[in-house]
Amino acid sequence: MTSHSLTYEYATGQTVREMAGRMGVTNKDGDTLTRHFLVKGTDDPVFAYDVLKFFAVPLKLNSIYGMSLNQVSWKLISGSESWQFTCEYDYTPDVGEFTVQMDTTGGTIKQTESFQQWTFPAPQETPRTFEYTVNVQDNKPEGVDRIIPALKLNIRARIPSASMGAPIEYAKLVASVTGTVNRSPFLTFAAGELLFLGASGQIIGENPVLDYGFAASPNISNVTIGGVPNISKRGHDFLWFDYKVLKDEESGLQISKARAAYVAEVYTMSDFTVLQIGS
Repeated sequence: MTSHSLTYEYATGQTVREMAGRMGVTNKDGDTLTRHFLVKGTDDPVFAYDVLKFFAVPLKLNSIYGMSLNQVSWKLISGSESWQFTCEYDYTPDVGEFTVQMDTTGGTIKQTESFQQWTFPAPQETPRTFEYTVNVQDNKPEGVDRIIPALKLNIRARIPSASMGAPIEYAKLVASVTGTVNRSPFLTFAAGELLFLGASGQIIGENPVLDYGFAASPNISNVTIGGVPNISKRGHDFLWFDYKVLKDEESGLQISKARAAYVAEVYTMSDFTVLQIGS
């Protein structure tokens, strides 16, 4: 006998069973499943729902086939003491869990120093030696727009109402850490690698589902860029160069060369555990 054909009886005489007719859909946005349950023996829909939830474990009510319960609706059938509950499932995260949507299409930065550069002089011309400096015009490094790895994450999480507190206070707390980077390791990323872009969603009902946006950028340590050694920076610090104008010994012309590299902290750090993701 399969589990969805069993009838369960509550202490005060009400009965619960899963009705025949499970329905599912698979498409590019994910899978969904619909199940129907019959609760008999009460004219109170709220109590009927409580009876249904009492048998949540044997009925596998909250999750099935890796999908979580996302919506419950009900209607009165067969007189005044029978209720049909329609339960809809999808891959919306369960309480304390989250799903990850990623975007690695990349970002763009203005890069004025190359990793390596070759010179091809015209006939009878003595080229200036810029070493690593890119696209120098009128002794000013113009650089080039370069595509860089830029991982964007959308975390969809179901936040426990008990840990959120008042909705307005939680919203204010989320806003206070928007535009900051992680002070300590978070979601497997080292401190300084995650920039919180903000959250969106409705804080209604029990255990709401919200979307959180992050941009990830790796930390670097002791690298050489533009001939400047031992550069270290956190993922979202800003790296820039100061230049000096020199006279090129071979051509006798002026050139620009990196004098020093600077790392600027442009984002403050915050404790991301206040978001309650995964808790």
